[in-house]
Amino acid sequence: MLAGVRLAFLAGLLLGAFPAPRPLLLLRPASACSGKIDLAFCLDGSGSMSGAGWTSVQAWTQDFIRTFSNDGANMGAGNDESGLKVAIFQFASYVTSFTKTANGGGDSFLADYQLALSAAGTPRKSGGTETDDCIRDAHAALLDVNEGARDGASKLLVILTDGAPNSESSAISAARAARGDNIRIIGVGVDTGGCYTGCKPYPYGGGDWSNTKLVTPPHDDHYIKLGTYGDLTTKLVTVTSMACPVDCSGTWGEWTTCSKTTGRRQRAYVVINPAQDSGQACPPDEDEACEVPCESSWGAWGDCNEVTGKQKRAAVVDVQPLNGGAACPADEIRDCDVPCEFTW
Repeated sequence: MLAGVRLAFLAGLLLGAFPAPRPLLLLRPASACSGKIDLAFCLDGSGSMSGAGWTSVQAWTQDFIRTFSNDGANMGAGNDESGLKVAIFQFASYVTSFTKTANGGGDSFLADYQLALSAAGTPRKSGGTETDDCIRDAHAALLDVNEGARDGASKLLVILTDGAPNSESSAISAARAARGDNIRIIGVGVDTGGCYTGCKPYPYGGGDWSNTKLVTPPHDDHYIKLGTYGDLTTKLVTVTSMACPVDCSGTWGEWTTCSKTTGRRQRAYVVINPAQDSGQACPPDEDEACEVPCESSWGAWGDCNEVTGKQKRAAVVDVQPLNGGAACPADEIRDCDVPCEFTW
């Protein structure tokens, strides 16, 4: 799914020198993600979030969708259900589905690229930090076909927050349940407080200490802490690279020799790179029917029939034909000499 994940990651780390608000447009092909993916956002709109901070969050979410979908080219629009679909939830004292509202009260998951971008620009609703409620709502939507989610899609939840949940234990429980249903959780902490260097015993402090407990392990692969909202733009590719599932890749091996006993043959998939982060799994070994021809040899000719002047021989079958293989030969009949027998 992801072309050049490691290169995109390094590019994201190096892009801090660009001051423009959206400097990553040229990198989209390298960090775009294709495949059948249901992507949900939980965006923190609590009272600690400043107006300018929320503006940055809106722009970041829109750029995430642009980058991740390759400017909409990988969205599952129309009858194409194989691409990306997006749901956006904002949490404060309660949870709001921005995409459901933008969709006129319909599905939370959208395949409409422009409508998803529009939903990401929705004004926030301030209040507490009920991260747990957002995780539960996103979890339920990611599994609900009535919300536009799809069976067989990779499930991804991105949480962006500027602090710890109001209830850490409840948020941890909600996240554990979501991960138990194969939902991969990525966390982005912005200006969450606490130490940023030399932290012990774990390299996170403040709200990050709580938030790292929500994401999919290992934490360092699924959580990024940012000092300011300005860092959202410069680290965009880093986060999209974290988020993209990686499909299994490999080649099919050769078919085994057809079994003369069962009429079956097998081949195995030779894995080059295993699936990662809920990417498409490697295919199982294949087993199929195959033709088995008859194998036989001719038996001896029988006695000559004195009445008919015929004799026959039958095939001695070593291997019976299977699955349309060449049939065994029928008995052979030939003329034979019958001498005159008489008495005077």
